[in-house]
Amino acid sequence: MLGKVAAISLIGMLSVAAFGAGAAENEQATHRDSSTQSPGSETEGAGASVETMRRAFDKVGCSLYGEGFALNEETGLCFKVDVFAYGFVTKDFADEDLRFEGQRLPTTESPAPTVPLLLYHKEGVRKETEGLGTSFGLAINLTVGRITDYGPFVGYLSLQPTVEGGLGSDEDSLFDDTSAFYTAEDGLKFYPGLVRQAWIRLGALQMGIQPSKFDYFRQGYSALPGYASYDETAAVSYVFRPDEDTSLSFAIEDGERRNMADGVLADYEESKVALDYVALVRRRWKNTLLHASAALHPIHDDFTGETVNGYAASLGSEIAFRSPSWFSEEKKSTIDRFMIGAAYAEGALGYLGIPGMAVDYIGRPDGSIDKSRGASLLLSYEHFWKPGLKSPLTLSAFTAEMASSGPWNLVDCQCSEFGFDVDVEGVLLEVGLQKQISAKLVIGGEATYTWSSAKGTYSFDGLDADGDKEDVSFGQLYLFGAYRF
Repeated sequence: MLGKVAAISLIGMLSVAAFGAGAAENEQATHRDSSTQSPGSETEGAGASVETMRRAFDKVGCSLYGEGFALNEETGLCFKVDVFAYGFVTKDFADEDLRFEGQRLPTTESPAPTVPLLLYHKEGVRKETEGLGTSFGLAINLTVGRITDYGPFVGYLSLQPTVEGGLGSDEDSLFDDTSAFYTAEDGLKFYPGLVRQAWIRLGALQMGIQPSKFDYFRQGYSALPGYASYDETAAVSYVFRPDEDTSLSFAIEDGERRNMADGVLADYEESKVALDYVALVRRRWKNTLLHASAALHPIHDDFTGETVNGYAASLGSEIAFRSPSWFSEEKKSTIDRFMIGAAYAEGALGYLGIPGMAVDYIGRPDGSIDKSRGASLLLSYEHFWKPGLKSPLTLSAFTAEMASSGPWNLVDCQCSEFGFDVDVEGVLLEVGLQKQISAKLVIGGEATYTWSSAKGTYSFDGLDADGDKEDVSFGQLYLFGAYRF
């Protein structure tokens, strides 16, 4: 099922982006390189000289950093503060969900369990889904900027405390879970947790907790995430702009944020420093934005002691066009958008934006590693019926394969070879309606339908035995709102 914490994070981002969206003088007005989605991005990237920036600042002032910035006379800093409150109520109609269990089996040569085995089954979840789920939170964002002798400086801090609860179930409380940023055992959790983003940028160099350079914009235009990657991670990144329509980005990012492991089949070594290496190219052409990215994800396995590299790649495109007038001949002033994105990964499934139904790899008894493979696809369309009223429609899907085999003499098995191959698939459809009530208030609702399946094949001395195909499907309803102070 969709993770509530991920949904809260995305709704917080949606509330920030939604205000003022809709009317546009032309198609370029709302369609820009996604690097301009970050605060102060009008000054991002190696390109314009400091002298050019100073002349621009003298002409337009703090608006150089974006809309809504003001000047602090004492410090000379331009600053902007945004505060949002948001929340949603959800109803989950799932009765069953898929569960996966990794095991290791002993061999006749070694009594210690070493041979990998992956099992799957359906499990009842009605007690978890009865009643209504609730989530509430704040998004507090501070941006500062200044032109320095070394280039434009921008600092950004985004805090997002959230609470979760439920009504009409065993957990009958609006505020019974703050685990997204606080637990009684660990106390306040900053990263990941309370701090969504916290970074500084000087010229083209940016350091801190920031959006990953691998990801393509968002996980669709719907409030709830589709099967596409979006992560905010500790990183050092550099953006180069050869021209105003092209950006080249390179980043070293926190690899632990991308790990998909169960501690049995895949068990990352905690003592190793996990750094991923990411490259991104974006090109704007007329009303279309093209995206290509790649990531190298080192795997340090604790079970085998081996280190291998996983990798991921993505391609995407977004096109903006004037909203079609389906029910009248009146020419609209609003801009619609359509997004398509696809990703492929081996040994780095955390870059696919899929639920926790897979592991990155499988450690083998002979000390080698079998990397899992997977892919995800997202199609999303955002239609404005009129300024302030829009409908997002998102369809996304994923597939993942986890397999391992070898000459293992299992205990209690008259065989000299054993292996398995488990395939997992999923499809998610989302449709919604969002209304901007005023300059400060947005409300909306979404209906989603999820279908997932798992199918395994198990081999003994070259003979294949098919496991049962298990599939589940369920719907969800969401109502949400966001208020800007």
